[in-house]
Amino acid sequence: MIAKSPSVIAILSGAMIKDADTGCWRTTTFDDPGDLYGAVGDRLRILAGSLLRDQYPQSKILLLGGKGQFSQTKGAPSVASVMKKELIELGVPPEAIKTEEKSGTTHESLLVLRGLIAKEKSKNIWLVSNRYHLSRIRAMIKYTPDLKTEFQKRSVKLVSAEEVLIKKQPLVWKKKLERIYQTPQLKKRIVLEKMGVKDIAAGKYFFKEYEGKK
Repeated sequence: MIAKSPSVIAILSGAMIKDADTGCWRTTTFDDPGDLYGAVGDRLRILAGSLLRDQYPQSKILLLGGKGQFSQTKGAPSVASVMKKELIELGVPPEAIKTEEKSGTTHESLLVLRGLIAKEKSKNIWLVSNRYHLSRIRAMIKYTPDLKTEFQKRSVKLVSAEEVLIKKQPLVWKKKLERIYQTPQLKKRIVLEKMGVKDIAAGKYFFKEYEGKK
């Protein structure tokens, strides 16, 4: 998939939900409603991150994500803290995990990641997210100058969680993910992601971090 071992496996946050049975917060599967824009399935990012850490035990894991759309919800944890709990449950050592708990959007997380890798001079970063999400991430890196230079310098590679799972556990995931990607929920999500890519390329995308600076 990707030749060199990662020094850091960074995982972008998605959605989270308070489980009706346990009362605990967790990441979402494709059976859950997801966020304001539809199904997210970000639990796959956790599963993929765990498998990658098993393969590359010297790598550190960086979890990016604050409360996001739950910023006004009383008692809501950060998504990064929820992801950390799930990774530990999957066997990842707590000392191998670092969390960033303030960013609320993909772009904010990318800005934080840029700052961290520049400060620590980390190289060969693998950035894990869902397959449908990667095109918008690429567009942000390509069309926003404050990301492009640092990400190219530090060799940041985008990794599909679905691709990792299919490669590691094909009998479990290949046909299942093929079916999921044909569902109306995922098709809707993919359409919205493609619209976002077009808007970024055309300079029409709304980045709240830049509001008032133009």
